[in-house]
Amino acid sequence: MGAIRSLCSRVFWLKNGQIQLDGEAVQIVEKYLKNSVTESKSILDTNGIARIGEFGQSARLTNICLNNGDILKAGDPLKIKFQITASQEIEETSLGIGFSMLDGTRILTIESDLNGRRFKLNPGQSMEVEATLTSLPLQPASYMVDLGIRSGDFHQVDYLGGVFSVDVFPGQNTPGFLANSASPGVRIPAHWEL
Repeated sequence: MGAIRSLCSRVFWLKNGQIQLDGEAVQIVEKYLKNSVTESKSILDTNGIARIGEFGQSARLTNICLNNGDILKAGDPLKIKFQITASQEIEETSLGIGFSMLDGTRILTIESDLNGRRFKLNPGQSMEVEATLTSLPLQPASYMVDLGIRSGDFHQVDYLGGVFSVDVFPGQNTPGFLANSASPGVRIPAHWEL
């Protein structure tokens, strides 16, 4: 969809050979995705996904949900819900989600322990953990998503690299020059003094 937004100024939405909508690419793509996006784009059952080595044995990410299943927009709030289950006690647990360009280059990582807060998982415990960003700093484009559970500073408990992709769409305050670019990246505001 990013390619359509960046390469086309006008598009037709076809369904069963019939024109559903005709108009500006950014608006039609957003309407199409709101109407037809499946749960696999922003809600993913990760429990059945095969892990490498020992990942997922002592604790497992079982589900991830972004924005309650709605599309992601640059500059808009982002809500992330993790569901995890532990089969063993895990001390100093933290969660993370990473957004990478399609070539695999990580450009944004959100971790639960950057504020120093970690938690303990008990055997048999299942829990839901939520994180909220007040403003998603990703530019409109397509991104791969990595998910992980870590114990302490270095012990990776569960990891799913590039487990799914998401499209970030222009938000209400996305500058016009970025709205159609589909160029991945991070943009954050700053206070400037002249």
